[in-house]
Amino acid sequence: MSQAIFWPLYTIACIWLHSLVPGLDCFAPALIVCLHLKRYQSVFWLGLIWLLINEGVGSIAFGASLVWDAGLVLFFFAVQVFFSSRHVYFLFVLAVFAAGWHYVVFFSMLNLQELQVHKEALIMNSLLTACAFPLAWIVIQGILKQHGTGQYVQR
Repeated sequence: MSQAIFWPLYTIACIWLHSLVPGLDCFAPALIVCLHLKRYQSVFWLGLIWLLINEGVGSIAFGASLVWDAGLVLFFFAVQVFFSSRHVYFLFVLAVFAAGWHYVVFFSMLNLQELQVHKEALIMNSLLTACAFPLAWIVIQGILKQHGTGQYVQR
């Protein structure tokens, strides 16, 4: 399967999954996998498309998804100083950070807009994000590896 087919199918699957599980971002793990594979052109174009999708369908004012994705990208490059992105430790640290960052960004954005914050729901979405990151990472890499375009995480 070529990337020209895989990424649109992945995008459609993510939109469908977002409708089933509100608050879950399936696009962010894919961006980080593209960074890991050094596919910067894919990061730019897919990130732009997915950012517009996330910002367009959400009820929060523009900027939350931008801050969320930018924080993950910056964290990716900062943690690479300590861990190779091919190690399981990296994936674990990234998942924990993603959960905490998710909570901080969306709690802050909801408070800035004076919207009611349901902390329990936000905590559950953050924990779901922590669980979804490694799962999405493994699935995406597995698919890309199967077609000779990726690498597995070393154990």
